[in-house]
Amino acid sequence: MPNLRLKRVRDTLVLEAPGGEWINPYSATVRRLGITIFKVRGASYYEEGSFSPWSKVRLLREPDNEYDPNAIAVCSNRGGHMTGYVNKGTARRLAKMIDDGSNLVAISIRGGAAGKRGPAMRVLVTTPEILAHLREETG
Repeated sequence: MPNLRLKRVRDTLVLEAPGGEWINPYSATVRRLGITIFKVRGASYYEEGSFSPWSKVRLLREPDNEYDPNAIAVCSNRGGHMTGYVNKGTARRLAKMIDDGSNLVAISIRGGAAGKRGPAMRVLVTTPEILAHLREETG
């Protein structure tokens, strides 16, 4: 398991190392640990659901998307409101995992409450086991 925890800082969840240092969420090291973080693209074109930190997020594959066969829509867990897309580079990696049946969970690490435009939405995707580990309180 990664030696990291998720910590809420204002309107964002950050990855924190044991010494309190914040980790770059977009680094290759984080991806190698089985954690993918991305900024939701195109959010200004779609209805927004609840994306407050810790909110569950649904990722829906769109293999028939005319612009990108790896497209993945980002939707709120409650109500299924579409809010945007995973960027192309990240979608290429995640699409393979989703298509192969990997057990993945997604949560919002930055975003707003339902009906309120807030900061740019960011999503974390990993396995249920890693997410449970990232959520653990440290002593």
